[in-house]
Amino acid sequence: MAYPETTIAEALFDRLRTMPGLVLPIAWPAVPFAPPAGQPYLRVYHLPGQPEQVDLSYRYIRRGGVLQVSVCWPIGAGITAPREVAGAIAERFALGTVIERDVYRIRISRPPRIAGELIEDVVVQVPVTVQYDVLP
Repeated sequence: MAYPETTIAEALFDRLRTMPGLVLPIAWPAVPFAPPAGQPYLRVYHLPGQPEQVDLSYRYIRRGGVLQVSVCWPIGAGITAPREVAGAIAERFALGTVIERDVYRIRISRPPRIAGELIEDVVVQVPVTVQYDVLP
C-alpha cells in the first residue's frame, strides 16, 4: 500500500484530471513543464497538513491538507475567462464532495476559495484553494 499522502494526492489529482470539459494543459508538482507561450494552463500544488493522532488507541490518524490549483492566463486577456475556469474548478471540488481511494474517504471540508488575481510578467494567476480532510 502506498504512503497515505501519496494516495490522497493522486485521488485529488485524478478528480481534477477527469473534470468534464477541461482542456487546459496542467503543470503537475515535480513534473517538467514548459508553459505554452501565450496560452492558458493550470499549475497544481498539494500541501498535506500535519497528521494528528485523535484517539487513545492510536488507531485513527486525522489527515487533511490543501490542494491549490492556479489558473494561469496570458496577461492582457482580461480576468473574466480565468475566473470562469476557477469557478468551474471550485464546483468540481464543492463543499462536502467525497472522493474515495483505497481505504481513504477524502472530503472537501470548506468551500473552495478563489483568491484575487496575481499579476506577473506574462500571466495572470487566479488561485483556487481546496481544503480537505480524510474521514475514518
